Amino acid sequence: MTILTARRARALAAGVSAAALASVWVPTAGAAGTPKPDLPGTPPATVEVTTKEVFAGTQVTFQGAGWLSTGGQPQQFMIKFDDHGVNGIGPYTANADGTIGGTVAMVPPASATLKQREDYAPADLGTPGRHWLRFLAGWNSSPARSLHAEFTVVAAPEAPAPDPGTGTPAAPQAPETPAGEPLTPPSLASGPITRAGGRLAVRVRGGDARAGVAITIRTAGRVRLAPGTRPRQVLLARLRTAVAPGGVRVLRPRLTAAGRRVLANGPVRARITLVRAGAGTVTTTVPVRP
Repeated sequence: MTILTARRARALAAGVSAAALASVWVPTAGAAGTPKPDLPGTPPATVEVTTKEVFAGTQVTFQGAGWLSTGGQPQQFMIKFDDHGVNGIGPYTANADGTIGGTVAMVPPASATLKQREDYAPADLGTPGRHWLRFLAGWNSSPARSLHAEFTVVAAPEAPAPDPGTGTPAAPQAPETPAGEPLTPPSLASGPITRAGGRLAVRVRGGDARAGVAITIRTAGRVRLAPGTRPRQVLLARLRTAVAPGGVRVLRPRLTAAGRRVLANGPVRARITLVRAGAGTVTTTVPVRP
């Protein structure tokens, strides 16, 4: 899927205003902690968050389809966290076929003004639990659309797993570092992912200090789990653990049931996302060999 462009520095582009965005909403107001009603438009558009669990302060990835205007042109849309704020984040623009896909950060860019920061995300976005993205279109092209997609912010436990190869869950913890001295975070080592029994073998290069990571591995494209079924992106494996400093470590996330079915049909290309505590997210596409 082509990744669309987000012009975050132009949040008021294309005539976007608080009044225009407000016209997209269904009048009924949502209660605190409850998403407002959706308005998918005609024909209906869809959207989903592909990073179902994230750590506070990282990024949320999404994809969807059907984001075309009545005249068949790609729609522009804005994004809000938890229905918060006035203008939202964006504008983003759908691909020519109406598909959307991209990433939105949970913290505002360094260039944001104080007012933009207040409008960017709710203060409790880092609170563990249920949250959502709101997708808004229709201020400059029909039909109006307002859809939400949920994700979960996961809390970091106090103690990481002692053995990074065991698969014991542990959330990222920022590496300890002397004040003012930046450290190199863990990174994905080059090479394919291989299967070892019911697990995948993922090579990760340690940073300058022990640090927590979260790995999510999905098929790079949509695949069929069985003949006649609808193609979809499949979660192959995920793991949260800690990586010791230096050298290359092999992490072994357990395959999902769907992942085992996918690899039973042969090798696939997968998108692997590595979330590093306090150091952002890296994503790459690599082959997975059964």
